[in-house]
Amino acid sequence: MTAGGASGTPVFLEKVFHKTALSTSHGGSTAKTPTGETYSAAGFLGLDNIGVFDRSKPLPTGGHLAQADGTAWMAFYCSTMLSIALELADHDRAYEDVASKFFEHFVAIADAMNTLGGTGLWDERDGFYYDQLVRHGHSVPLRIRSMVGLIPLYAVEVIDGDLIGRLPGFKKRMQWFLEHRSDLACNTSMMNCEGVARGAC
Repeated sequence: MTAGGASGTPVFLEKVFHKTALSTSHGGSTAKTPTGETYSAAGFLGLDNIGVFDRSKPLPTGGHLAQADGTAWMAFYCSTMLSIALELADHDRAYEDVASKFFEHFVAIADAMNTLGGTGLWDERDGFYYDQLVRHGHSVPLRIRSMVGLIPLYAVEVIDGDLIGRLPGFKKRMQWFLEHRSDLACNTSMMNCEGVARGAC
């Protein structure tokens, strides 16, 4: 539901966007790997706080947790803010820059989830995402089946090619990012629907 102003700008989305953007100041704790990958660390209470460790306190083993759900929530946050920013940019080009930043943040977080410790939080053998205990530079997956491992499946966003075409500034920055950060670009997919009826892809 959008309430348009005199210029057709979705005022409701603008209000939601700016209020939600403020949540990053207290939305959770993040950490970086030695190579600069960002993920959610202990202190951010994700969906499932009933587990081996109380995430609101220091770990009894030392080190910290790389959280599958906490990291995925931050990725989902970025993808949702990207979606809103693109909708707003379709009415006001000033939002193209911030849309680009949320796109880059989302891709970087997705990369951290899939590469942390060399294999990421995904366990190919079990077909599941697990938290990892990071201690002294080594990561150990906590093989506990819970909703924690399903939250990363929410962190997905589809950007319509027609919309990208209407936003030259966003398109230019996105193409530059994908070309110059090929190490991160593998976390995105592009579907070419030429010659196929819309909606059939």
